[in-house]
Amino acid sequence: MNYKFLGNSIDLMKWYLLSAHISTDGPALYYVPMITEPKPRSYDPKLMVNEIGAEYTYLYNLMQQFFESEQELDPGCIREFFDTSGRDIKIFSRMRASKSYFTDAERKTYFTRALDMFQKMKQHMVVYIDPDVGVDLNLKRRFRSNKEMYIQSEELRSFKELLTPGDALVCFQHLGNSSYKLEDRLSDLKQAFGPCVFIAGYTRIQGSFIHIFCSEDDYGQYYERTKQRFDQYQDFKHFDKLFIQ
Repeated sequence: MNYKFLGNSIDLMKWYLLSAHISTDGPALYYVPMITEPKPRSYDPKLMVNEIGAEYTYLYNLMQQFFESEQELDPGCIREFFDTSGRDIKIFSRMRASKSYFTDAERKTYFTRALDMFQKMKQHMVVYIDPDVGVDLNLKRRFRSNKEMYIQSEELRSFKELLTPGDALVCFQHLGNSSYKLEDRLSDLKQAFGPCVFIAGYTRIQGSFIHIFCSEDDYGQYYERTKQRFDQYQDFKHFDKLFIQ
């Protein structure tokens, strides 16, 4: 997660979808943000198209505050949304070395600590991991020098191996590689993480979320809740650009 993306249209959709799975009597959210060194704000028009989740006024207004802020906000400021709605969120802290930003050189220490914290949790969790780009499957050459933007497949698999029934593992995935078809991406994900995987997103803003489970029951329940969120947009002009598969 980078400061330049905070509060944009993908961020709005992210919290809108995740909030469907977090309730006062359900699982808590464990947020692993992978905060990279801040870059200048991105004013890409597609990242300012606030559509999915915009009708949730409190969340939308909070995202606007984040996006318009001239300060370097920590992504952990999303705690305000969860606290206000009575949902439980636990946020993994930054690295303590140097300026505390996630780097490729420190990833082993970072994920060792993040996994240790997850193992100590005594309740069902939705683990949300937030890399700048996504999982390192089918990488193109031009991204090989930006390893801090990705979570490695082995790292994601380490979280998956700790899941118990009732847990979920969710990871951001950018859809910028137009030559990588969704069907091929899903096939690669299932080969890497098992059959209980689905991906949901919005091609109009090139944002998606990988969902990984250890049980078919959890897969079915989370799939249905995500579909219900998307079905609220059936009369939406760009409904055909929403997908879940």
